[in-house]
Amino acid sequence: MTARSGFTLMETVCAIAMLGFVGSALVKGLRGTNRFKIHIHNTERALTVLDNTLERLAAKERFTRAQAEKMLESELSSAGVSEILEGAVLLDPTTFRFEVRKRDDAILASVEVPR
Repeated sequence: MTARSGFTLMETVCAIAMLGFVGSALVKGLRGTNRFKIHIHNTERALTVLDNTLERLAAKERFTRAQAEKMLESELSSAGVSEILEGAVLLDPTTFRFEVRKRDDAILASVEVPR
């Protein structure tokens, strides 16, 4: 018998198929990582908007819900995220609740402030 050199067709096909599976899993993992990165970035922007809004409101002695909503919308538009994120000011008997969420999605950041 002579010595064999190289790979058979079956070995080559199996190796290519395994590379395909590994490559597919890698691409799915990278897509998930990218979605997570975008979510974290949006959460950071939402927290910054809330922080800036609360700083502006802290300078006032008293404020109404309409004033708070106007300031929140102003901060969203000045941050350049009003197309992606939306804000809401909700009233409880004892608190104002500020929320920033991705449009048609879950809340990214919220805070309650005593009235």
